[in-house]
Amino acid sequence: MASLKVADLVLLIVSLLFLMSVRADMIDDTCNRTSDTELCLSTLRSDPRSSTADAKGLAHIVLDITLKKAKDNLAQIDQLLSRTTDPALKDVLTICSQEYGNATVVILPRAIKKLESKFDAEATGNVEDSAGCAKTCEESFSDGPRPEQNRPSPFTDQNNAVLHLARLAEEIIVSFAPDGFFSKGCLEAVIRSRHDPSKVLAIFFILHGYICKLQCLLV
Repeated sequence: MASLKVADLVLLIVSLLFLMSVRADMIDDTCNRTSDTELCLSTLRSDPRSSTADAKGLAHIVLDITLKKAKDNLAQIDQLLSRTTDPALKDVLTICSQEYGNATVVILPRAIKKLESKFDAEATGNVEDSAGCAKTCEESFSDGPRPEQNRPSPFTDQNNAVLHLARLAEEIIVSFAPDGFFSKGCLEAVIRSRHDPSKVLAIFFILHGYICKLQCLLV
C-alpha cells in the first residue's frame, strides 16, 4: 500500500510539472506573437492565474490588469484634481478624469464582457477606445484651447502604461483567433483600420473592417 501511495504521489507531481510546462509554453508562445514580448511576459507572469489560463484567459488577464491600471490612474488624477487651485490645470485634469471614468466604468468592462461572449472584434474595438482615453488625457496637456493649459503632462508614464497594455490585449486577442479570412484576417483588418496613417489605406481597411465585423459575428 505504501509503495502505491508513493507511486501515486510521484505520478501527481509529474502531471503537475507537465501541466506547468505546458502553461509556461502557452505564455511564451502567446507573448512571442506580440510586438512587446518583454511587457507581455512580465505582465502575465505577475498574475498567478496565468499558470492555468488558455490563450483567451491570458487576454482576459491582460484586460483585468489594464482596467486596474486605468483605475489607479483615475485615482491619481482625481487626487491631484481635488488639490489643485490652478484653473487651467483643473480644466485639463477634468478632461482626464472624464476620459478615465469612461474607460473604467464603461469601455473596459464592456471589452471584457465582449471577450467572454466571443465577440472578439467588438472587444478589440473597446480596447482601442480605452487606449484612446489615455491618449486624449495625455494630449490635453499640450493641445489645450488656451495657452495657459499647455504644460508637460505629469501622467505620461501612467498614460503610456495603459496604451501599451491595451495594445498588448489587442494583439493577444488576435493571436488566438482561428486562421482564415473571416476570423484572424478579419480582426487584423479591423485593427489596421484604426492604426494605419495612410488615408487611402485607412479607407480601405475601414471598409474591410466593417465588412469583417459582420462576418466575425457568424464565425
